[in-house]
Amino acid sequence: MTFDKRLKLRQIASVICFLAGIGMIFLSFRLEEQEGFLYLHSYYCGGGGGIIGASAVNFFRAHSLLHNPEKRREAEIRELDERNVYIQRASYSIFVTLSLLLTCVGSFVAALFNPVVCFVLLAVIMCQLILLLLVTLVVSRKY
Repeated sequence: MTFDKRLKLRQIASVICFLAGIGMIFLSFRLEEQEGFLYLHSYYCGGGGGIIGASAVNFFRAHSLLHNPEKRREAEIRELDERNVYIQRASYSIFVTLSLLLTCVGSFVAALFNPVVCFVLLAVIMCQLILLLLVTLVVSRKY
């Protein structure tokens, strides 16, 4: 995939995230009206604002790179450099392993205090492993 296509995909993803952030803010005001969900208002409002801000920054960064050939070339070299790609792949691999391990440890500790939290963490681990398997299958077929 060319770097220009990657930038355009990032812009599309940013627009989708921006719309999701707006949806979260609307949901927060909707939840504010319901007495049982008052505690979620600030969570959804802050989360939506954060997503809106991050997606706007990513959108305008990709937009500026698409319209400035010199900066686009520098960013492409920086992003597609073999050393940086290797570091990124190794970092993702280590992150996934540590994330699964720490979630397992958290579920074992949570079992001592609250079995519901333990089962939720075990469900998260199961979802992560299924997602990892699916992504591995898709990537192995593609390459």
